[in-house]
Amino acid sequence: MRRTVALLLVLAVLAGAMVYIHTKIWQMEDDVIFTEHILAGDARWMEGETADIHYDAGAYLSWDCEYRFGETPSVQSVFHLSQKQNQDWMFSPENEFYISRHIGRSMWMLHSKEGDTQLQGHPFYQMIRDAAAQTPPGEPRELDFRTIDYLEDYPYGIYLNYLTPSRSCNTSADFLSDSMDQDLPDIQFYKAFIEKFRFPVSETDITHLSVHQESEDYIKAVEVNQQEENDYGFLSAIDENGLYLIPYFEDAEGNPLKGDYSDGRGLYFLPWRIQSDTTFQSTVDGETVQGYGVWPDLAHSRNLFPIADDIHVSGFELSQDSATAWIVTREDDGYYLNVLNIPDGTLRSHIFLMERENEPTQSSVLVENGYMIVAAGQKLALVNLEGDCHLEFSVDSGAAQDYMNSLCEHPTPYLRYEDGVLTILNAANHVNCYFYTAVFNADGLQFLADYACNLDDRADSSVLYFQNSQKNPVTLR
Repeated sequence: MRRTVALLLVLAVLAGAMVYIHTKIWQMEDDVIFTEHILAGDARWMEGETADIHYDAGAYLSWDCEYRFGETPSVQSVFHLSQKQNQDWMFSPENEFYISRHIGRSMWMLHSKEGDTQLQGHPFYQMIRDAAAQTPPGEPRELDFRTIDYLEDYPYGIYLNYLTPSRSCNTSADFLSDSMDQDLPDIQFYKAFIEKFRFPVSETDITHLSVHQESEDYIKAVEVNQQEENDYGFLSAIDENGLYLIPYFEDAEGNPLKGDYSDGRGLYFLPWRIQSDTTFQSTVDGETVQGYGVWPDLAHSRNLFPIADDIHVSGFELSQDSATAWIVTREDDGYYLNVLNIPDGTLRSHIFLMERENEPTQSSVLVENGYMIVAAGQKLALVNLEGDCHLEFSVDSGAAQDYMNSLCEHPTPYLRYEDGVLTILNAANHVNCYFYTAVFNADGLQFLADYACNLDDRADSSVLYFQNSQKNPVTLR
């Protein structure tokens, strides 16, 4: 009897939850509304234009909206409830490379005895032991250490994902514990990589440790917080030939610092090395394709285009056919676009884009539809990437200065340049429904607005959340 009552209660709760979710969904089906907030300029620049907007919520719900700009804007929307899971809402793995700068930040139940291999090899191993020695058992403690007293170079982890029907590489590593199999390809590559690209620790860097010593034998928990003065990492691109990298190392103000790289600073090319003992099969157009694992070949890497240590690299892009590389640099008198032939790295053009401000500023670089936008501080440049490239115009970004990062970077910006008019649309982020619009021409900013959507107001994060698809969520017809 008790089991029956309990089961009925569970079913009642589930039924109530389903009714609640169903109600929330169908409340959101109709009447999608966008509210325009003009931030600068004249809305007539968008008169008669139509934006197509796509939003996903979960794996089965989506909206396709049509927003017509004008003095009296109009919205049409179509709601989709699919019985088959929509894969577009989930981000498929991209071919990408990046580093993790804060490795091993949280650790639990760590053995502290001498000779234990769980921590040995960790970059903060000795620092953690010294912290444990100063911490009475059963008491938490917070301590600061000068990072340079323990480390010569900044520790970092790496992540690399590359997948085609015939080639595959996926690796991630963030430190070298003595307990790891040192012969694994992942470990061998990581060891060689961090030895080749080194970023010296600053004299003023501090590492903050929060330690809880369980007993004399065990550290219960450690929190590592690296308070770094400098910024470091890589600009990267991947194609069927290999991995392209430009290391960067800068202080807190964005001024370049000298790193320790085996072949100097520049655009590195690491060709793929086929692992004949690692195979897989995939299907392309109904036919089976034999695939092989690959690894970047550090032993045969080349510095294709040397870059001086005092030059700031603002952006790096590779053309779709991998025949051209575009590198944006900030030099003494301004910003330049360097156009390179690939694979030899010869310089084809060195084009002045715009003047630089006295102080280093954050910059954004966008390549879309055959054009490049470079925005830094109050300046914006538009470059036509056809052939040897040429500058269309360089202007003050005006009121759009604080919005250029949102306009030109994530999630997926849309760019159109017609009849001397540049129009940029971009969703605000991956999990909300509002978007930005900006219009420029050779005279500067002409229009800037954001568009809030009532779907954000109605969404309940306990029921569903929005997820823009990886494709352009906002485009112009």
